Amino acid sequence: MDMDTLKGWIAITASVFALGTAIWNHLTHRSRDNSKKVEDLSNRVQIIETEFRHMPDADAVHKLELSLAKMSGELSTVLEQIKSIQRTNKRIEDYLMEKSK
Repeated sequence: MDMDTLKGWIAITASVFALGTAIWNHLTHRSRDNSKKVEDLSNRVQIIETEFRHMPDADAVHKLELSLAKMSGELSTVLEQIKSIQRTNKRIEDYLMEKSK
């Protein structure tokens, strides 16, 4: 084998290797992009799951609803008592105003 033939084979081998590398990079580029996107989505899901752990569940929300309903009823009772006291104060004030004339 002479030098010119050897140089030709080396050039062909280098070209095939370069072409193979280019094809390999093209095929795996999408995979790397997808892997980065999957990692980003995984991080976002983890953040959301962490936030959901701090939120009340259905039972806690139901207990809050019951407590608010009970407080609303008690507040109505207190409001009626205050109205009664207000009427009494008005009568006393009217009496004192009439008496002072």
